[in-house]
Amino acid sequence: MNNLNLISISSFRQLFNSFESFIKVPVVEKLLIFFLIYIIVIYLYAWRYYRIYKHDSNSFLFNAIIKKKQIAVLKKEAATKLNMVNNFIPYLSTLNEIFNSNEIKIKTTDNWYLNDQTSEIIIDNLNFKFYTDAMKGPRPTLNPTYRLQITPIDKIKKETSNFSKTENELIRTYIIPNKIALIPKNLNEGRGLVENWYNEILLHKNKYNNRLKTLSESSPNIWKFLDFLYFSLITQTTVGYGDILPNCTHVRTIVMFQVAIGYIMLIVVLNIILSN
Repeated sequence: MNNLNLISISSFRQLFNSFESFIKVPVVEKLLIFFLIYIIVIYLYAWRYYRIYKHDSNSFLFNAIIKKKQIAVLKKEAATKLNMVNNFIPYLSTLNEIFNSNEIKIKTTDNWYLNDQTSEIIIDNLNFKFYTDAMKGPRPTLNPTYRLQITPIDKIKKETSNFSKTENELIRTYIIPNKIALIPKNLNEGRGLVENWYNEILLHKNKYNNRLKTLSESSPNIWKFLDFLYFSLITQTTVGYGDILPNCTHVRTIVMFQVAIGYIMLIVVLNIILSN
């Protein structure tokens, strides 16, 4: 086994040394710089196209079938997230009632080193467990995740290995937003957490509702920077699939300049580098 590891390390070093020698060849260095500049030009034009689209979405035309499918995907995504938010709001209401009751006791555990820092509350046959993957000790977790797990009491008593798919689906886990994340150790911390979390949930609910509303408009904002990076790439390489088209003189002018620059870089500059 050790011999195999030594062979692998030796082969890797030889490959690395060969690659290092290859890129130090003057022509290769110039070609790498050239292609880096070529990619940067594509990126800069993509950024310009995206800015134009954000200012006026009618500056581009998109294939009707692709546009319809994109809208359907985004509607499904927004509806799914909205449904998750609506399902979680009753749990937050229950937690709000819990933390506003002085009769509820919070069971907490806190290990000095391991990631088993938790707070648990049991009410109405539900176990609310706050926990984190934060590691303390000499190597603390830099960006820990805080979660709330909601489990029916009768499922806690069973072994996890015996859970059926249906039973596992009854366990719900929610990630607490980073800016309000904590493990509530007392009722005051719990009230503050639930209040802030509820405000965050309402913001998300309004966001998804507005998203569904805008997706029903005649010119919905459905395209991202990556789509225009793709458009810039196929424009500069003159592939032109026709799924995205410039729809105004200003954009067409920019496209003409990009195609011209692409040809100049590929034909003129590349020939000069290779001839030298």
